[in-house]
Amino acid sequence: MKSKTSPHIIWTVSLMTVILFSMSSFMFKISWDLQKDENGVQIYTRSIEGWDINEYKATTKVKTTLNKAVEAYRYGANRAKWMSKRATGIKNLKEITKDKIYTYTYADAPWPISDRDQISLVEYSYPKEGVVLATLTCSPDYIPRKSGVIRVARMKCHWLFEDLKNGYVRVTTQAVADPGGSLPTWLINANIISGPHETLSGLKRYLEK
Repeated sequence: MKSKTSPHIIWTVSLMTVILFSMSSFMFKISWDLQKDENGVQIYTRSIEGWDINEYKATTKVKTTLNKAVEAYRYGANRAKWMSKRATGIKNLKEITKDKIYTYTYADAPWPISDRDQISLVEYSYPKEGVVLATLTCSPDYIPRKSGVIRVARMKCHWLFEDLKNGYVRVTTQAVADPGGSLPTWLINANIISGPHETLSGLKRYLEK
C-alpha cells in the first residue's frame, strides 16, 4: 500500500526550499569581487540591493599600533596628510565628544565635473577589545551649501581598525555613496577603485614612515 504524503509535510518542504533559495540568493549578493591587489592594498566591489552604484571594500595591513591608526583617521589635520589627492579642505567641524565628530571633506573633481563636498557625523564604537569601528552618517544640511558645489547626501560608510596582536593593524574601509548630479552610473562604477586604493596606500605610507 502506498503511503500518502501529508499536506503538512509538503508545505514544510516547500517552505524550506524557499528559505534555502533566499539564503543562497542573499549569500550571492554579499559576495565580493577582488578588483585590485597592489602594494599590500586589496580593493573589492559588489552590487547591493537598493543601489545602482557598486559598494567597495578596501583593506590593508599596516605596521603600527591601534591607537596610532585610529588617531590618523580621527583628526582632520592628520587625514589631510594621507587621503586621496582629490580630497582637499579636510577638517573636523565640531567635536561633540572624542567619539562623536562632524567632519568635512571637499572633493576637487577634474573638469568638467562639478566639485563635491560632504559632511559626515563620525561615531566611534568599540565592539570588542582591539577593535575600533568608525561609522559615518551623511549630514548634508549641517552647514550651508556652497554655490557650484554638489553636496553628497546619500552614503553608507565605515572604517574598521583591528589590532592583529603582531605589530600590525588591519584597516578596512567599506562604502557606497551617491555623488549626486548627472554622472552616469557606469562612469561612477568604473572609477571607484583608484580613490580607495590611493587613500589606503597613503595611510600605509603615513603610518609606516
